[in-house]
Amino acid sequence: MIFDYDYLFDLTKMLLTTAMTLLLIFVLIGFKFSRRKVLAVYGAYFFYVGISSWILINLFGWLNFMRLFIFTIIVPALAITYYMATDHAMQAVFNYASQLDIVLILSATATILNTALHGGRISDLFIRVLLLAAAGLLEYRYIRKLFRKVADNLALNWGILAAIPVCFCILLIVCGLFPVHFIQSTWGTIQIYVIALVMAVVYTVVFKSFVSSYQYMDSCQQNELLTAQVLALQKHADTLLLHSEQDALYRNNAHYQAQTLYAMLKNKEVDMAAEFLSRTMEHEPSEPVPYCNNLILNDILTYYLTEAKEDGITVKTNLHFPPTLPVDVMELAAVFANAIENARDAMGEMPESKEKRLELYSTDTPKFIFEISNTCPEAVSFDEDGVPVNEDNRYGIHTRSILAFTKKHDAVIDYVVQSGMFRLRILIQDEEQ
Repeated sequence: MIFDYDYLFDLTKMLLTTAMTLLLIFVLIGFKFSRRKVLAVYGAYFFYVGISSWILINLFGWLNFMRLFIFTIIVPALAITYYMATDHAMQAVFNYASQLDIVLILSATATILNTALHGGRISDLFIRVLLLAAAGLLEYRYIRKLFRKVADNLALNWGILAAIPVCFCILLIVCGLFPVHFIQSTWGTIQIYVIALVMAVVYTVVFKSFVSSYQYMDSCQQNELLTAQVLALQKHADTLLLHSEQDALYRNNAHYQAQTLYAMLKNKEVDMAAEFLSRTMEHEPSEPVPYCNNLILNDILTYYLTEAKEDGITVKTNLHFPPTLPVDVMELAAVFANAIENARDAMGEMPESKEKRLELYSTDTPKFIFEISNTCPEAVSFDEDGVPVNEDNRYGIHTRSILAFTKKHDAVIDYVVQSGMFRLRILIQDEEQ
């Protein structure tokens, strides 16, 4: 049923469909800005829609308003969305065109159902909202997480992917509106659903491609974690070798010093022996810094924190680990190594005049939690999940390794900036509990 010349209903339906289309688009995008700013911008946009629509209808008439609807309502909405979102141009085209295809098919379905049920204006709007809301919930439940992972982390040929929904959009418009409106042509209706069926097949293939890409990305993250563990183990071995060499040198020197001291005392050169012993004590090697109560972790922390100190970074630690760790010690060492490397990279970009401080803290009461903090640059970018991203809105290799660890062990991870300090907190549940 088409309500010809019912301008108020047509306007309501268009604005409602536009709003629902934006909601579908929102399901798959990540925003650059805070939720408050996003709501403020779109609140201003809908205020503009109301005022501009009223002015255009009163000054230029309903027909001209309808002709300009795409340019005055749709284009600004998409432009604002693109500005607010993290996606680049081709990702945006793929998302927007795909959602528009869904809206066109579901809007046609709503019109057909309402006509078949001999419904009125309210039922038309209700069916339309119900179908679009169901589509949004399904996308949020089954597609959003995967799409965001792929969009944020994988370099795909989005230009080719974007061409798919654009072509379907053109087909739907042509088949649904020309030479007559689909509601007046059985063949036009059949064509719309044939296109919908082909779309379902094509998007299934695309979806499976996304799944394969995600699995490959996940495999790469696991490999990075293993590589980090091997690197941490190598650092541990290097530290042990260094300690072994230092101990051998110290024992050799101690043997020589004992012989010298014995000779002096045998010759009754007591003053010379006392002076020699005093000089020897001044050059006695210092004990390794006890950063924590776990020998393996302490060796690896010694390696990385020594490098941090050489960079002019002040190090402060308060680490205590339970006798039995809830995760493999080398995996935990890899997390600390990656976090410290991230902190060093961040502080390396800071001016020399700014304080550079690295703090490590852990406790096993009541749960095993540890925190790694560092002074940070003024601006830190986070994605919608609160994970720091680089200038290209991607995770760095160290961050990906840490995320792979938290995913593997179902750990709780939290990033926050407080009082000029960037803090990484990870809570690990005891797997035996």
